[in-house]
Parts: sequence; C-alpha cells; structure tokens
Amino acid sequence: TRVNAESTENSSVLIIKEACREDVGQYAVTLANSAGETTETLNIVVLDKPGPPKGPVKIDEVTADSMTISWSPPDYDGGCTINNYIVEKRDTSTTTWQIVSATVARTTIKAGRLKTGCEYQFRIAAENRYGKSSYLLSESVVAQYPFKEPGPPGTPFVSAITKDSMVIQWI
Repeated sequence: TRVNAESTENSSVLIIKEACREDVGQYAVTLANSAGETTETLNIVVLDKPGPPKGPVKIDEVTADSMTISWSPPDYDGGCTINNYIVEKRDTSTTTWQIVSATVARTTIKAGRLKTGCEYQFRIAAENRYGKSSYLLSESVVAQYPFKEPGPPGTPFVSAITKDSMVIQWI
C-alpha cells in the first residue's frame, strides 16, 4: 500500500509513498506497552506547488482603460510561503493570454493599458518555490466608465408665451 508503518524494538517509522496534499494534516500516534500508553500528535507538511488562489475574483474601480482585480490566497500554500502571483489578461475576442504582471506580491493589482470598450477576462496563479498553481478565472468585464452618455431629451413643449418670448420645456 501507499502508507505503511514499520516498527522495531526501538523505533517506529511511518512511510507515505508519493505524498500529496491530501496527506497534509495531523496524525495521532499511540504507543503502548506493559507500563502504559501515550499519544502524540504529528503535523505532516507536504512540500508541493500551491493550490489555486481562492475566488471569486473581485473587479472594482472599472474605467475605460483600467480596473482593480483582487482575490484570496490559496487554501493550500504547498507547505511554504507563496512567493508571488501571476496575473494574465485576455481580450475575449481572442484566445491569447498576456501577462499583466508575474511578480504580484499581494492579492490585488490594478490592471492598466486596457482598450476602451473591449471585454476582458483575467486569470491568476499562485507560485512558490516548488512551482505554479492552476489558474483562478475571472468573469468577463468590459473596460468602460461606470456611466453612460445621456440620451436625447423628451419631446419639447411650449409652457408659456409672451409677445416677445416663450418658455420651452422637456422631460
């Protein structure tokens, strides 16, 4: 089997072959002899690439050429510190991803140099010394100001008339 325990008169060894993130956690080891029994808890850490960042991806401060993207750290860091996040963008009319930044230290970034009116999707990966996680994908969002040009006024009508002026109103 993948998990084995081997004991001798003086020691016991727990062997986990091909350890993976599912093996991470606390293990209770109980030792017993004719004099009694004791239990000790072992914390097992598996060093590996991290899990993907946690979503959802939040998109704020959308303008015609930039937006701020934020996310949460991964549930599983791979047993060591996350070095950085890699953020990429894609114009949804293409299949090509472009790097926004490969050295993001925090869980937020302002993505600039966007084209007004284009729809974008973002993806984020976490990276530690053992590798890069899978990606967290954002929803698609259009780079545009959060307001629209006003529409035309309603039908004008004359509300008051004098011999040399008139008042025109509309709704």
